[in-house]
Amino acid sequence: MIERLGHVGVWAGLYVGAAYVFFWQLSAAGAPGSWPNVAAIVSVMLAATGVYAIDRVKIADRFLDPADLVANPVRYAFLSRHTTAVRVAAALLIGVAMVVARSASALLPAVIALAAVGVVLYAPGPRGRLPRPKDLLVLKNLFVAGGVVALAVVATAMIGPISRAHGEAFWEVIRQRFAPIGDAALLLLLRVAIDAVLCDIDDTDADTAFGTQTLPVKLGRRRTLALAIVARLGLAVLILAISRAPLPVRGAWAGISAASALILILFHGQPLKTRVDVGFFIEAILVTLIAATV
Repeated sequence: MIERLGHVGVWAGLYVGAAYVFFWQLSAAGAPGSWPNVAAIVSVMLAATGVYAIDRVKIADRFLDPADLVANPVRYAFLSRHTTAVRVAAALLIGVAMVVARSASALLPAVIALAAVGVVLYAPGPRGRLPRPKDLLVLKNLFVAGGVVALAVVATAMIGPISRAHGEAFWEVIRQRFAPIGDAALLLLLRVAIDAVLCDIDDTDADTAFGTQTLPVKLGRRRTLALAIVARLGLAVLILAISRAPLPVRGAWAGISAASALILILFHGQPLKTRVDVGFFIEAILVTLIAATV
């Protein structure tokens, strides 16, 4: 059951929920010690699970990607037997996410709909003569990171003071919040892009065979893992340096992020995707508990 939940994108959904918490806390959206908006967390988690499920089963069987068979034969075998059920479940999850999102943000349902469209454009089917966004070095990771950041920014911005301001007060709040929101968005963009590189390590053989350009394909697994861990440690320092969040919050994120990066060394040569996804969610829980007690 745990394996099958991963096949349909549940762990990826947890990751995006953690991304929202990361952004919400590091942008200092709420009062110190306050909890992130539950409706926003639930909506982005449901939406992300649905979007990732669509990416894996595509919109029709004829668009299934043979690279997925090479990358993860067990997952491909399961999904190829249940494509219709997974597509229906994905559509329901995205629909429920849009309904829940309305109670958190007026714009969030539209961003969720755009995310569903974006994943189809990201990899609509097997690679043809022209590369897909998924096949292009750097763009592949930034495409994913940009979608996650968009969900987090809209969910956060429309819950806090911005959502209650009107007229001139609206633009004043925008001016006051621009720097902390921008800093947190940059930090989240970097975190998701680095984690996307880590997840690419699992697919190195398939990406090499089918012409998808990733850092593991270019540098090899070992070098990519080392580079990603160093980048995550650098990001921890950057969190301390530029985040406008209270020191206990950014200190907790910096410390726990660094520790989780170093732990990945223990799993060299083992699958990383689930560990990266669930690990970020665990980080978010730990930081939230710490922030609530200081």
